[in-house]
This record gives sequence, C-alpha cells and structure tokens, in this order.
Amino acid sequence: MSNCEALLKNLKRSQGAGGVEALCQAQQAGETLLSLSEKLGEMGPELGEAAMEVAESSLSLAARYAAVPMAMLLTDVALSCTFEASRMQHNALQLLEIRRDTEGTLQTLKTNLSMAKIIGSCDAETLKLSLGLVSKAASRMMASLRQVSSAVSDALQRGRQCLSHARAVVSFAAGRSAAEAEAQEDPAQAALPAAATDLCGGSAGKAGAEGSAPAAAAAPAAAPGFCGQHAGGGAAAAQQQPVDRGLKAEAAARQGRLQNDRLLRQLNKELLELQSRARAHLAKQRGTTSSFSAFLPAEDSARIFRLAAEVLMSATEAVLDAFEPSVAQLRSALFCQMGFVEACGEAAQLAAPVDFRAQLLRLAVMIDSQVVLGALERQVKPRLAARCKEEPEEVASALLAALDRHFERLSTAIVSARMA
Repeated sequence: MSNCEALLKNLKRSQGAGGVEALCQAQQAGETLLSLSEKLGEMGPELGEAAMEVAESSLSLAARYAAVPMAMLLTDVALSCTFEASRMQHNALQLLEIRRDTEGTLQTLKTNLSMAKIIGSCDAETLKLSLGLVSKAASRMMASLRQVSSAVSDALQRGRQCLSHARAVVSFAAGRSAAEAEAQEDPAQAALPAAATDLCGGSAGKAGAEGSAPAAAAAPAAAPGFCGQHAGGGAAAAQQQPVDRGLKAEAAARQGRLQNDRLLRQLNKELLELQSRARAHLAKQRGTTSSFSAFLPAEDSARIFRLAAEVLMSATEAVLDAFEPSVAQLRSALFCQMGFVEACGEAAQLAAPVDFRAQLLRLAVMIDSQVVLGALERQVKPRLAARCKEEPEEVASALLAALDRHFERLSTAIVSARMA
C-alpha cells in the first residue's frame, strides 16, 4: 500500500515521453490497488467470523465462571469484539463496492494509455484528466483500505484482550477450586495404617501356630513392647496428620483470599480506566465537560434527583433519631448515616461502591453537582443545625462547630466525585 501511495505522489511529476510514463505508473498503481482491494474484501467475512468465534468462546467462558470477578470484564471485551467483527465485515463489503465503482475509471485509463502508446505521446488535457480521475479513484480505495486495516487492528487487539482476561478467569477459577478442595478434605481420613496392627497380630498368631513352648513363651513378652512402640508412633502420626491438614487448609484459604484481593484490585483498576474512557468519549461528543444531563431525558434526571433527595432525607432522619448532645456521639452518627456521601468522593480510587446510596449519589453528582451540594447545604445541614441549637449555648456551639467540619468534608467529597 505504501508503494501505491509513492506512485500516486509521483504521477504528476512524471511527464517524460509525452506523459506516457505517467499513465503507465498510474495504471500500475491502479492495478495494484484493485488486486489488494479484492484480496482484503474477500478476506473480510472470514476475519469477521473468526472474531465472532473468539467473542462467542469468551462469552461462553464468562458465563461458565460468572462468579469470578474478572468474568464481567471478559464479557465487556467480548461484546466489543463482536462490534469489531461487524465493523470488519461492513468495511470489507464497502471496499468491494468502491472497487467495483473504480473499475470503469481504470478501464478508461487503460484505453487512454493504449492510444498514447500508439500515437507516441499524450496531450496535456487528456493527461491531466486521466491523472485526476485516477487520483480520485485511488484516494477512495486508499481511504477504504485504511478503514479495513484499522478494523482488523482493533479486532486483533480485542482478541488479545479476550485471551488475557480468559487466562486470568481460568487461573482464578482453578486456584479457587484447589483451595476449596483442600479446605473441604475430611481430616478423619488421616487414620492409623492397618499394617502395624496386622503385624502385631500376625506375630502372635504365628507364634501360637508353631506350637513350641519357647516361642509361645517369648511371643507374649516380645509382642506387647513391639505393638506398644508402633501404637505410640501411630498415635503421634494420627495427631500430626490432622494438624498438617488443618494448616494446609488454612494456608489454601488464605491464598485464595489474597488471590481474590489481587483480582479485585486489578478489576477495579480496569473499570476505572473504562469509566475514564467513557467520560472522555462523552465529553468529545458534546464538546464540553459541563454536564451529562444532555444525554438523559428530563424525566430520568428528575427521577434520579428525587431518589438522591430521598436517600439524603432518610439519612438525616436517622441522624436526628440517634441524636445525643455530645460531639463524639454526633460525629459517630454522622459517620454511620452519612458515610455514603464520603464514599461517593472516592470515585478516583473505587470504580463501584458497594453501598447503593453512594452509587445513586455519584450518578446525581455526574448530572449536576450543584444540585447535590445545594441539597446538603440548604436542606440537610439546616435541619441538623436547628436540632443542635436546641441544646444549651455552650453545647450547641461545640455541636455546630463539629457539624460544620463534617459538612466541609462532605462538600469536598462531592467536588472530588465531580472532578474524577
């Protein structure tokens, strides 16, 4: 493709032999582009089917191990892979259509070249017209080829991501299965081996079977010591084996928890990257970073704000119910009931808070943070301040100071959530 671009750039510079050389180069570039377009266009459906197979296998694996945290990310990448597969097929079909449209132009160029070779030269007007037509046709094919190349590159990247996430899912599932198997093993299986008992009994039986008095007399004296020695060693082994199995089960469970923690941290990091890319994409579409309300119907935005207001009012009522005229008690009640507001401010470190109230408030902040700040400062805080003022003046002043400091932290959390 780069050779074709170089030939097209040099077409207008080549005016030797009355323009015949320029027409020959144009025909060579056109034929190369036609051949390349035909090959890529025919390969498009096959490449799309291969990408779809990768996506279907990834979705099947993610569904099988749905309990693994990484399976959600694998599902997301697999769905993106299906989009890239459709994009490859569409661009390949478009390339074949452009190729069919440009065949007539290149046929005209071939006719002009044949006439120029017969005459021995080509007039300037015909040369300019021929090169202009070839340039337009080649530019369309080059643009379509770049689109196909970009789609193939993106699909290949998605396929590699599917492979990487699939390996992580299978590795996690295998590790957890091994840990569960170790933890569920029955320690009662670590019993004494039967060989020691058989050996003791066998010695006594053999001595009795021989019927000799010395052997029969020696057997009762020797057998108790021998059996007692093995019995003592067997008892020690019986105690040691359950202990070892218990330690192994504990170590396996601890290793499983550590692996869960690592995978959850990795999943959180990748989700944060996806959220950042989504925000950047939306910001590029709307051309500003002011608000996301333009992408939501007015009814949905109003419903979200109503739910956020209900959550804040419910937390306020809980603080008032647990109110005691003590700074420590007030801080504790605010931390317990309003903690989801501070969790909302951890958007830069946590992709999805566990508390649904924090998720709801974060969504409201993304739509319009000033509305949420106004609700805190003009509705929640005044109600709590009014309750604090019912106490004696000294106690009320201390409670109001603690309330102001806490709401400063809440306002900072809201601003942090908006800027994340």
